[in-house]
Parts: sequence; structure tokens; C-alpha cells
Amino acid sequence: MASTSRAVVGCQLHGPLIAQARHSPVHQLVLQRQRWRCSVRSGNISVSIAAAAVTGDAGPAPSRQHRGRPLSAVPEFDAQQLLRDMQLDGNGSADELSASMGKLPGIRQQGILQHGPQVATYLRGLGIGSSELGPLLYRCPALFSRPAEERVGVLCSQLMGLGLSAGQAIKCFEQQAMAALSLSFGPAIVMLAPLLAAGSKGGSRSGEQLLGDLLKKQPAAVGLLQHGAESLQSNMDNLLQLGLSKQQVVKALSQD
Repeated sequence: MASTSRAVVGCQLHGPLIAQARHSPVHQLVLQRQRWRCSVRSGNISVSIAAAAVTGDAGPAPSRQHRGRPLSAVPEFDAQQLLRDMQLDGNGSADELSASMGKLPGIRQQGILQHGPQVATYLRGLGIGSSELGPLLYRCPALFSRPAEERVGVLCSQLMGLGLSAGQAIKCFEQQAMAALSLSFGPAIVMLAPLLAAGSKGGSRSGEQLLGDLLKKQPAAVGLLQHGAESLQSNMDNLLQLGLSKQQVVKALSQD
């Protein structure tokens, strides 16, 4: 009640003291806050005031401090020339490539311009043809944003180590583009393979083979592999506490 009274009084103050201090930024800020509190308590805030508070249209917005890395510059590029450099000019449109790359941060776009042709060459060496590379580039451009030995080479090798062919590995990225942001699937494989093996009834196939079988049937399940070991362990513990078997846990996680 005391704070309400002070806010109401503050909204109605008049007199020479206020007139003398009207040029004081500190005092103006106090009055503005008091008027805001009065409006809130009376329930008479208009839609225009609320919108201005959200959008900043009422005045210049205060400068915001960005934490972490500064925003990277978005490069200008000729999408048609990039397709030619990657020998894909007959397998898609420049507009489609520009739209796809435009969803990535500038640094990743720069990476595609620098490493895209090399990644395409690497994938061709695995037997991936241009008719498959084109859709892959549009749906999963991030896969082309680092040197082949740092990303696509590592990830494809790990998937092929589970029994997938190169073509099947590519299907995984087409179905789950976010998986291409990973630098390694190793930690997730180490956790999931034993879980699958323990939950298998036959016992004749290894956990890695069972994980490969899962990815062949459900390419989008590669999203499981992009999670860190800590995140996977937490999810698995929660599901096991519900009484699910280990096999059921893996199936439940693959559907997330």
C-alpha cells in the first residue's frame, strides 16, 4: 500500500521544485518510471504504449551489447559461378542455392565459397554423383562449409563404419540437416551402441551394426548422433526410470 501511494503521488506532483528540475535526466527518468507504475496499477495501459515498449518505436533504442562472437559479414557471391565451380551447374538453380545459403551465418557462407568445391570432389570420390550432390547442397549447405577432412570426411567415415554406404550416409544429412553441424558422432556412438547391444534379443549383431540398421531404416535418426554424451545420458536415464527397456529407450530417442 505504501509503494502504491508513493507511485500515485509521484504521478500528480506539481510545484516549483519539479519545474526547477525538469531538465534533470535523472529526475525525468524517475517521473517516467512513476507514470509507468501508475498506468500498470490502474490497468489503463494502452495498446500503443505496450507496442512502443516492445518495439522501441517510442524513441531511439538503447545500444545492445552482443555477447560471444561478433556477427560475421555476409559475403557477396555469384551463385551460378559457385555451382560451376562445384560442377553442379546442371543440377539445380542459382536462386535455390542463394536462398539455402542465406539461412546460414556469414562465416558459414564464406566457408562454402572456400571449401565447397573441395567437399564436392571428396564426395564424388566416395561415389556420390552430381544428381545426389545437388539436393544435398541445397538441403544441407553447412556440410560444405568446412574442409572435407574436418567435417564431411569425419562424419561420413563414422556413418560408414556403422555399415552404411556413402549414399545412405548422405541420405541421413538430407533428412536431418542439423546433424551436419556436428564435428564428430563419436561420443554419441560410444553411448548408443552398447545400449542397443544390451537391448538386443538375438545378440549376434554388435551395437554398432544395430545402430547402422536403425539409420538405414530411419535416416533422420542421425539426429541422435548430434547430441553430446551428457545430454544423451540424461535423456536415457529419465526414460529408463520410467520402466522402458534399453531397446525401447533407443527407439524413443530416435523419434524425438
